[in-house]
Amino acid sequence: MASTDSIISISSIRKGSAHADASRRTVQATEKDNEWFIEIRDALNLDLESDYEMPVCIFLVPKPLVDVKPEAYRPQLIALGPYHHFQPELYEMEHYKLAAVKRAITPVFQLSEFENLIEEIVKQVPHICKCYRGLTAPNHDIISWIMAIDGLFLLDLLNTFINTGEISQQSTGKKQPEAYAILKDVLKLENQIPMFVLKVILERINYYFPGQLLYDMLKKFCDEVSPIKLEWSTTTRTLDKVLEHQHLLDLLYHSITFKKDNGETHPDGLTKEPPCLRPEDLPPNGEPITCAVLSDLLKMFSSLNLGNFTKKVLTLITKVLGLIHIPTMAFFKEKKVLIPSVSKLCRAGLNFCSTDGGTANVRFDADTKTFYLPIITLKHTSDVVMRNLVVYETMAKSKTKSLNFKRYTELMSAIVDTIEDVELLKKAGVLTTVPNKQKEEAEPLESDILSDAEIVEIFNEMTKTMESKDWVIDKAIGEANKCYNNTEKVKAYRLMKRYIYSSWKILTLFASLLLLLLTALQAVCDVYSCPSVFHTIKKT
Repeated sequence: MASTDSIISISSIRKGSAHADASRRTVQATEKDNEWFIEIRDALNLDLESDYEMPVCIFLVPKPLVDVKPEAYRPQLIALGPYHHFQPELYEMEHYKLAAVKRAITPVFQLSEFENLIEEIVKQVPHICKCYRGLTAPNHDIISWIMAIDGLFLLDLLNTFINTGEISQQSTGKKQPEAYAILKDVLKLENQIPMFVLKVILERINYYFPGQLLYDMLKKFCDEVSPIKLEWSTTTRTLDKVLEHQHLLDLLYHSITFKKDNGETHPDGLTKEPPCLRPEDLPPNGEPITCAVLSDLLKMFSSLNLGNFTKKVLTLITKVLGLIHIPTMAFFKEKKVLIPSVSKLCRAGLNFCSTDGGTANVRFDADTKTFYLPIITLKHTSDVVMRNLVVYETMAKSKTKSLNFKRYTELMSAIVDTIEDVELLKKAGVLTTVPNKQKEEAEPLESDILSDAEIVEIFNEMTKTMESKDWVIDKAIGEANKCYNNTEKVKAYRLMKRYIYSSWKILTLFASLLLLLLTALQAVCDVYSCPSVFHTIKKT
């Protein structure tokens, strides 16, 4: 019995000891991770108290895109935000930022208030980090100082540019950069500053209507840099809606892709008739199909008097070849395109007209055979703006959503193929160019305006990394292609291509042999009279 009691006692002791050890381990674990618990609790409370959810909105551009044209995506002069702030090659422009800070903190805004501004931005650092991809464990003090300095610089630039069109010149003895070179960096996706940071800064440095001041600056700045003519009066954008956008590029994107309501009239109550390009406005056609063998063969036949019927046949063939109006190599090696170029569409009987609104207002009227496109104004910043808008749209939207602006750039890349296409769009009022903003007393230089060749290059070099879809633009493209393919000229071209393409090599060989035979026949007839073959020989 004693042994049994001792065994029971030992078992009880072991169970009690195990329970105590577990309790101690639990207590020790709780004490060890107490700091973790407090941190997680505070983080959850901060998220629950937040009035809005801040998704990632400032992305790093994918490397394959950057490799194509680095200067279009990476800052070249000045860094805004944390992505490129510490790059040595961009340190040279830091004196511009500091000059902007000095202008902001004196004489009204004192240094002590600048420190208060830093404290306000520190509170926003968790939200700021959500805007940027990859900022997992940032130093809050460093981030707040970056945002304060870069935000003050950006606000100073906006305010100065909308008033003078120039970047403030500093008496630092250093080389002054061009205003549009800095603007290109400001408009790049990786250089964006969150909109709410700009609002916090303005609330500290401007006590009277900071939101209205920011609204006015953003509106005027977007008008200056937007490649598409913006219709602020018809977009019904209130102050709150404008300031709700994620950043400057996001505001510009939504302003460009905004769809204008139909049936709106101008303030005078009259409907303004936009300038249009019609087929009769085209210059005379160029040379017809450029096949040397066929051309020489027709000339040889024409030099002989073969009777009225034969001449009529030759005239008909010549007209058919001229109707196609396409080079021979292009005839046999035509590549598949999204839509024909402007010149081809116009020669097929289609019209081009400008329309108010953004890229969501692209449409085709099948009844009048008219393609309506928004007015696009190109300047030296337009290439950078359009490329970064395309990247931002692609990365910010899910795969299920339409990519309106990217599809628009693909449309323009397809219809603008030559300098002639640019000239036709200018005549239609769809495309315009303006010089860089100069001082009033200065005359714009020729180099300040994009040439037609540069415009063609801008559209033809637009990066095509993925096929995009947008039902508005795709509908217009489909209707325009249908109208184009149903014209008599295109039908004749398709018919000839269908029946000639498969045997064009044999036909070319036959035509060459026939040309050689006729050349020999003409040589014989020049020496000997051939009345039995021809009634007369045409004197040359």
